[in-house]
Amino acid sequence: MGLPEEVEVTGAERTTFYPTVEAAAKEFGFAIRPDANPEAGHYYRSDHFSLARVGIPSFSISEGLKFKGHDVAWGEEQTRDYVKNHYHQPSDEYRADWDFKGLAEMARFGYELGLSAATLSRAIEWQPGDEFEKVRKRLAPGEIDGSALFAGVSDLSVVHLEPIAYPPLARQTRISGIVVLQVSVAASGTVEHVEILKGHPLLRQAAADSVGRWKFAPRSGELRTFELKCEFALRAFDISSQNPRLFIVAEPLHLLILASPAIINTQFVRSAS
Repeated sequence: MGLPEEVEVTGAERTTFYPTVEAAAKEFGFAIRPDANPEAGHYYRSDHFSLARVGIPSFSISEGLKFKGHDVAWGEEQTRDYVKNHYHQPSDEYRADWDFKGLAEMARFGYELGLSAATLSRAIEWQPGDEFEKVRKRLAPGEIDGSALFAGVSDLSVVHLEPIAYPPLARQTRISGIVVLQVSVAASGTVEHVEILKGHPLLRQAAADSVGRWKFAPRSGELRTFELKCEFALRAFDISSQNPRLFIVAEPLHLLILASPAIINTQFVRSAS
């Protein structure tokens, strides 16, 4: 559609990151347009909502309705036509007359926001009183949200989830990756067996050992089994600042285990001769 002169950043205003978003938009020459269709509930239907609902400040960016060389009415008409005749329909395909200049500019804008977020000295939070703030505050940084991790798993009621420590050697050598475990729970609620299906050698045993100490509510009958994905990831945050979350439930049965990369001293100290 061409070069945008405004952007929508729906949800950014709910976070402490919004002043940075405003500054970046001004630098790019973008006006910030409020959500053009708040009644549609886009914030609660977009990909970022999976993060917001577990307390992680998040939002999406998109072009507004005003494009270079056109008025707002033109942008509104293009949007109506696309939603009515193409959105989620067979005709929603690539066309040779598309103008990607605007998307390239939005990619640059998104990159700058991401870089700013990654290099802030303090953690981004929800604005006081936001509906998702209480979710973020509900857990201590070192606790795993059992209700979210086992959402939809009706035969498993969490009693205790042993925190999974990021192995020091893996952190020091900056190893990250996914460990997949097959877990069997006895009628007593204790974990009877943990089988490692995949994972890096420096990560998998730490996950298996901790999960082996998890406990669930007793339930008569056969063994209950589930497949758990443990994703170890290194994030650039100051672990002493704002108590960053160490465990995040990406989706049911998918747990993120976070740590800051180890600081490696690259200075060579010459011994006195």
